[in-house]
Order: sequence, then structure tokens, then C-alpha cells
Amino acid sequence: MKITLKTNVLRAALLCAAKKDLRYYLQGVCISINHRDIAMIYGTNGHILFAGQCLIDTIEAPEALGFDIIVPAEVIKAIDKKSEVVMLETIDSMPKGYYVLGNSRFQAIDARYPDITRVVPSREAFGDPKISYFKPEYLCTANEALAMYYGDKKDKCYSLSQRGDQSGVVHNGRNDALVVVMPMRNDPDNYQGLNYDFMQVQQKAA
Repeated sequence: MKITLKTNVLRAALLCAAKKDLRYYLQGVCISINHRDIAMIYGTNGHILFAGQCLIDTIEAPEALGFDIIVPAEVIKAIDKKSEVVMLETIDSMPKGYYVLGNSRFQAIDARYPDITRVVPSREAFGDPKISYFKPEYLCTANEALAMYYGDKKDKCYSLSQRGDQSGVVHNGRNDALVVVMPMRNDPDNYQGLNYDFMQVQQKAA
């Protein structure tokens, strides 16, 4: 197998991958190929998930579609920051499971990645939107990942679809990439305004 991948998609997924986790397979980026022209790229820490399409140039197709590997985080980090594309290829002289990505030779993480189809909500899931509460850090990461994916400025704020105690989605109104965010449990409080009794208000003399 020999294909090229967009580096911005890999880096976007890495932003949402786990930094430290007993589930070692989350400390990497999943590359899934089920089409000759498009790969799916995933990164998650169990609370936030990036999923995005990645255009590929298939130089040598994998043995069978439905192929996927988990690339360790340090391999993604080692990609030349100036590179817009990177080559992923198998190593014929090595046992199965060894690859080259850019200038890094590595062994794919030997594990089964979570079933993404069970995590990403359908369009119909937001038919009855409800207020959700999210960890601010995750919302910032979600927006940063999509900005990386789309090539936008880092401070761009994307749409957030909410559905109460169930997962929300940060998206760009398109179906090529999104970030799923798990909500925090919180009971809404009634807005009380501000107690003006202790404020100093200066008034012009009559």
C-alpha cells in the first residue's frame, strides 16, 4: 500500500486524541480506508471526537478496502510542519503492521478503534434541540480542530448543535468533518440579574 494523506486532517484529529489514557489505542490517530479516493481520519480521548474526510492519492491500493490502522501520536507530531501531504506506505521487508509515514518508520497500535458509527449523531438527532453544558476546554479544542481542517483562522467559532444530556456536535454546516463533544451534567439556574444595591452610580447634577 502507498497513499498520500493531507497533513492538516491528521493534525486536526491529533488535537482530539488522548494525551494519557489507560486505553492506549486512543493515544493515536485512526486512518480508515474504504474508498480509493477518500480516507476517514479519527481522533478521540473518549470525551471529544474528531471525524473528517481526507482526500487521498492512491499510488498502490491496500489489499482490501475496509483497511484501517492506528498511528501513534508521536508519528503524527514528527511530520514536517511545512508539508501539506505525507506518504503512508507498508514496508514489504517487515512483518505485517509496520509502516512508514513521512520520515517515520513505526508499528501501528495493535488494537481495535471504537465504532465511530455509534458515536456520531444523525441529522435527525437534533430535531428537538435542548441546552447543553460543555467543558470549555473541549469546545476550544473542537473549534481549533475544525479551523485546522478547513484552513481557517484559529479564533473562528463554528456552529454548535446541542441536545441536552446527550452529545453535541461542533460543525461547519457541511458533512465532511465534525467534532462530537460529550456534555457535562449541570442543572440550569434561574437568571437573577445583578444586585445593584452596592454599586456606585454617578449621576449628573440636575
